[in-house]
Amino acid sequence: MANPFGYGGDQGFTRTQLSDTGLFPTIWAQDAMRLAMPSVYFPLVTPSRTELESSVGQTIVVPVHGEMEDSSWPTLTEGTSITVGSYNMDAFTVQLTEAGRGLAVERLVKQFLVDGSYPGDAQNFVNKLMRNFALSWENELRGLHLSGRFRINSEAAGSYSGLQNDLAGTLSAPAGTLRASGLDAVLNEFRTVKTGTLGTFIVPPFEDGFYRAVGNWNTIKGLVGESDFITLDTRNQARAGAGIIFQEIGEWHGFRIVRHDLMPDGTVLCHGRNTVVQAFGGQFDDADIPDNAIQRMVEPVPFQIRFEGNWKNDFHRIKAAAWYVLAGSSKALIDTGTHAIRLHVAT
Repeated sequence: MANPFGYGGDQGFTRTQLSDTGLFPTIWAQDAMRLAMPSVYFPLVTPSRTELESSVGQTIVVPVHGEMEDSSWPTLTEGTSITVGSYNMDAFTVQLTEAGRGLAVERLVKQFLVDGSYPGDAQNFVNKLMRNFALSWENELRGLHLSGRFRINSEAAGSYSGLQNDLAGTLSAPAGTLRASGLDAVLNEFRTVKTGTLGTFIVPPFEDGFYRAVGNWNTIKGLVGESDFITLDTRNQARAGAGIIFQEIGEWHGFRIVRHDLMPDGTVLCHGRNTVVQAFGGQFDDADIPDNAIQRMVEPVPFQIRFEGNWKNDFHRIKAAAWYVLAGSSKALIDTGTHAIRLHVAT
């Protein structure tokens, strides 16, 4: 029976030779991506850009847009010009690197996946790879969010120090639970007007007008008891992101509160829009793709899942598959401000 994982030969793959092996059917990868991505958080809140003419080592410019802050009522007078406002805009360069991880199966389960006795289970094989990619990429982005430029520490329960420049990104405060006074301190800092080379600005909220505060349940559970905390059930409307490892649980003042159990104890990441940017690259290469117009169109660049029928050239004993991506990410600290503050709460 034909290989259910897609087309391709049996050459062994290396980091730079993944394109010599067979692609999984694109429809399987799309379905697995749909299942995997809602389970993670940070890829959903960062701007991204894809350029299919970029390869490893090159850079991609990702524009980051602000808002028109002047909302006064501009009354017009005949014969005079309209007042022209401005908004903050910046751009960040992200260098592309290759990343990938494989999953191997031994000869004993060959008929289960490859010979076609149970070809439908190959989709589960793809799902595991997609889930691993999604979590790996989320870990990469979360690390960037947590190593932001500024932090606010709690000296004692309910008492918070001022903003501290922390370029090293250290996480040294003891674990505790978040209270309203802590978020108040961050909200005040976010809304304080700053001046830089692009003019005056504040840390931009998301399009819905809210910032995000992200922490695990042990850290944020104290906030849920505040009298003015608005739970998700109270609003009786669905929110994006009821994922496996994170869930938006409600609102408090200018924040939407996100439970994310991969966050470290005692740390709440408070951030506005465009904290981190991400970029994806990829190239169509005639040497990598059979000379067929249809296969060229479905080539999943820049992300790929590929099957290897004879991994390590070991007489077909071991089959393997791997996800492969050409991507990069970078902090986006516009001007003299910051889009993220780590709030460390003490016991």
